[in-house]
Amino acid sequence: MRSQIYHLLESFLLSIKDAEEQSIIQHIDVWNNQLAFAEEEQPFSTPAVFVEFAPISWKSQTRGVLDAEVDITLHIVTDSRVGKWKDSLQVFDIIDKIPPVLARVRKIAPTYSIGSFTRISSTSDHDHDELQDNTEVYRVHVQQSY
Repeated sequence: MRSQIYHLLESFLLSIKDAEEQSIIQHIDVWNNQLAFAEEEQPFSTPAVFVEFAPISWKSQTRGVLDAEVDITLHIVTDSRVGKWKDSLQVFDIIDKIPPVLARVRKIAPTYSIGSFTRISSTSDHDHDELQDNTEVYRVHVQQSY
């Protein structure tokens, strides 16, 4: 289920365009604490979004159906040394473009369904070096059958 959620998020996040119709997000990946060891990590372009899955508590329903509320943290990473991202307020503009896009996400397939994403918390990075990591937590209801 996580890979389906990830790919769905990826396609919707890449659909967010700037005034020149270019994708705002330049890199998407699974969160692996990339900023803690930025010099040792594979380089990535910014703005980047890293997807972090919280532990999932599945509830068993009838006939092989499981469902859960899944919390997903999006790490929106920008480089404060580069162009317009020097202005921290520009970062908030990116963040504000994400909820309307994710509110439209829904996927129903033969063995699973993914509901719309609801933003449940936001944390601004007020203590950063070059890379700024603002986080947005979303919740989505998923159902999987076997």
